[in-house]
Amino acid sequence: MRNHPARYFNVALGFWLLVSTFLWPHSAAQFTVTWISGVVATFFALVSLGLPRLRVVNVLVGAWLIVSSFALPHVTSGTVVHNVVVGALLVALGLLRTEEAPAGGRAAHAPG
Repeated sequence: MRNHPARYFNVALGFWLLVSTFLWPHSAAQFTVTWISGVVATFFALVSLGLPRLRVVNVLVGAWLIVSSFALPHVTSGTVVHNVVVGALLVALGLLRTEEAPAGGRAAHAPG
């Protein structure tokens, strides 16, 4: 099995989410959600390199990030936009399947 580039991009997105928490103002609630989401997204993106089915956790993290962006108080609208975009990317990339290369050579889509 080869790792789908989306798994690596999810690692980068999770790490970026964690770092971005400290780059501009967040409300206390958004600060907490953003850094925890960054840690969880990075961890499960790394784990999904070996266990592709766990990519669904990043789909859930991304969905939670989107919902919490609107539901929680915020300091700037830029934080809301940022978290919605990162959340949408986490969801989209988490939904992409990993490809397996069979012994015969050509790649086929696998359910995980």
